[in-house]
Amino acid sequence: MRRRRGEDGTVRRHPVYLGLSLCLSVACSTGSPSPPQTLDDLKALPIARQPNAVRLPGAAGRIAFVSDADGDLEIFVMDADGTGVRQITFNESPDFTPSWSPDGSRIAWAAERNGNADVYAMDPDGTDVVRLTSHPSADFSPAWSPVGDRIAFQSTRDGDSNLFVMASDGSKVRRLTRSLALDAAPNWSPDGSRIAFARGRIGEFDIFVMDVAGTHARRLTRSHGEDDKPSWSPDGGTLAFQSKRGGRFQIDLMAPDGSNRRRITNTTSDEVLPTWSPGGRWIVFDSTRDGNLELYVMSLESAAAIRLTDRPSSGDGVADWTGAA
Repeated sequence: MRRRRGEDGTVRRHPVYLGLSLCLSVACSTGSPSPPQTLDDLKALPIARQPNAVRLPGAAGRIAFVSDADGDLEIFVMDADGTGVRQITFNESPDFTPSWSPDGSRIAWAAERNGNADVYAMDPDGTDVVRLTSHPSADFSPAWSPVGDRIAFQSTRDGDSNLFVMASDGSKVRRLTRSLALDAAPNWSPDGSRIAFARGRIGEFDIFVMDVAGTHARRLTRSHGEDDKPSWSPDGGTLAFQSKRGGRFQIDLMAPDGSNRRRITNTTSDEVLPTWSPGGRWIVFDSTRDGNLELYVMSLESAAAIRLTDRPSSGDGVADWTGAA
């Protein structure tokens, strides 16, 4: 994975990556070949071995995710059982934070193709690319509304990291939050009436929920640590999120009013970026439990985690799941 370095040689993250949480801080490639020079070179890169299909009763659809398998961040798509992995972006600049449209016909994502991050949309095979935002500041972490007519996103365009919403064609951009803190990781409620998000500063975030107009923001957690990346269950009754209260990130659940909080992972590794399956039976998440960042799924019935990706030389994460085939 390519990273920017300061004059003293230390790694410095671009501010655009704040919304990626641990994807960039724990998924480090162990070495990269000479960089490809042409699009054909990129398409010829090996995808590493794919795991055998895993048994996920009731699971279907496709998962979009980010991987640095070719030396920088790119978008991939695979079947829900971990097979059929396909790379769909081929750029030397980072592509990240994919988000499926509700009908599975489009993927919104962020890309640094013009010197800073903007939001784009494409078909699931990587074609019909449309640039949705064009601003000197960074726009990223897009999230489709449940009916697909709007996209919420994170932006630094007004100096701070705040949340905005736009029509799905990139028009009618409107600011939702006006905070001096960092607002990040928007996620719509299934009924489209509310948006969950994270607010805070590096190392100390909490989960909030607001109306879709950006009003009546309510703080749900008071962690004195880091609660981040909320994800609504399909029935609207539960929020999954990553939480760090000393030690490693783990995955917690709670009701949308902040009650009934409970932890569903308990490991010595980082467990981050949870996203629900369309039916609500499974959660896909990132984990470092095998030494590098891989995608896992967990059943809420058994709490058993099953690895979906197996690419030892790269990091795979930041997933989104659609029910569309």
